[in-house]
Amino acid sequence: MPDREKVIKGLEYHITRGDCRECPYWNDKLCRTQIINDALELLKGHDPVEPLIAEHKIYGSNRICANCTAYLFPAGKYCPGCGREIKWDEM
Repeated sequence: MPDREKVIKGLEYHITRGDCRECPYWNDKLCRTQIINDALELLKGHDPVEPLIAEHKIYGSNRICANCTAYLFPAGKYCPGCGREIKWDEM
């Protein structure tokens, strides 16, 4: 996963300036392309996830987050563990 702060600094730098020499991606070839690719990867990492079903011998079936495996509340729109949106309509 790309470094979020590095991506933010790179984007802010290229919005306010044009020269790449002080950009945090300066050592990478084609820094603007790398910033865009890293930003896209960060944004795609926030797509909603489908809940998974976890079977437990004592507690029965529970829904868990596919991203972080936190237990989900049936009425909750977001995972209490990682904050990702849950696609309940897929169940």
